[in-house]
Amino acid sequence: MSDSGRQRQIVELLRDRPFASVRELQERLGVSAATVRRDIDKIDEAGEARKVYGGISALDGASQAGVAYARPYDENRDLAVEAKRQIAALAATMVRDGDAIIVHGGSTCFHLGAKLADRNIRLYTN
Repeated sequence: MSDSGRQRQIVELLRDRPFASVRELQERLGVSAATVRRDIDKIDEAGEARKVYGGISALDGASQAGVAYARPYDENRDLAVEAKRQIAALAATMVRDGDAIIVHGGSTCFHLGAKLADRNIRLYTN
């Protein structure tokens, strides 16, 4: 299959779902991981999808599956703020002084960090 044929297949796949991993594309297309990564680079450069860690992501609104995808932090931080605060408050009740915890660097965890700021804990982020 030609480069453009593979790239077209990848873009078509992203119309049905928000994300495809390098490994999944490698198995589906029967090519090496390096070939998939080159195709992803070309699709990203053409602006048809977004290169992300571990694979490729559909552009906003490009996926018809209606499945949520990870938004950039700058976009996500102002969405559902009250729900994130409630999640953070509940999570904070599970942490005791002296605990060491690991949290993701996302916008919900930002609120958890604020709740735990004055606590005697060790907090690690990615």
